[in-house]
Amino acid sequence: MHKIKVAVLSDEELLGTTLVAFLNKQTEVEVVRIFKDGESALSGIEKQPVDVLLFDIHLPGISGIEVVGRLKERCPAMACLALTSKDDDGTIFEALHAGASGYLLRNAGNTAIIEGIKDVYKGGFPMSSMVTRKVINRLFVAPAPGLKSEKLSQRENEILLQLSKGYRYKEIAAHFFISVETVRTHIRNIYEKLQVNSRAEAIRKVKDSMTASIHNT
Repeated sequence: MHKIKVAVLSDEELLGTTLVAFLNKQTEVEVVRIFKDGESALSGIEKQPVDVLLFDIHLPGISGIEVVGRLKERCPAMACLALTSKDDDGTIFEALHAGASGYLLRNAGNTAIIEGIKDVYKGGFPMSSMVTRKVINRLFVAPAPGLKSEKLSQRENEILLQLSKGYRYKEIAAHFFISVETVRTHIRNIYEKLQVNSRAEAIRKVKDSMTASIHNT
């Protein structure tokens, strides 16, 4: 029977638990590599590919999210499963956008983690229940009312709203499941259509336009 070859990328906190020993006791899973930082994972996994990378977000040096983004370009068939204590929206969607195929919180328990590894290997998308709720809310809940200009497309208005909330380009990209370069293109188009040169000018101009429209009604 084929064992799922797993690499673990995490800090001392996770490695100090019984998780690795637990995984190696499973008949379907084998932990073949353990990495404590992103740089070693990049070089090691490229030399010895694995089926599943179980990774943490915060690491010494480059983050787990950046590691996944790079590795998915080199090893597209490898499944990447986040295992972290970070549960904020920005981190979750940055990880998913980078190429993570699942997102589990550390308090999920060893049984849930092993089931997550088997699920992601088979093409599933395991997530902790709270993460699932956040993803559903982001994808299906109607956006809150906010800035809107008739000069802009629907997506441009959506991005302008995100800009007004102070989100960074990476966070906006993760929110809409698009690349950072696509975000930059939309923002250039926004500036050109509104004839402005900055985020602040764009927000102020649309706010002024909306206020004038209300007063004229």
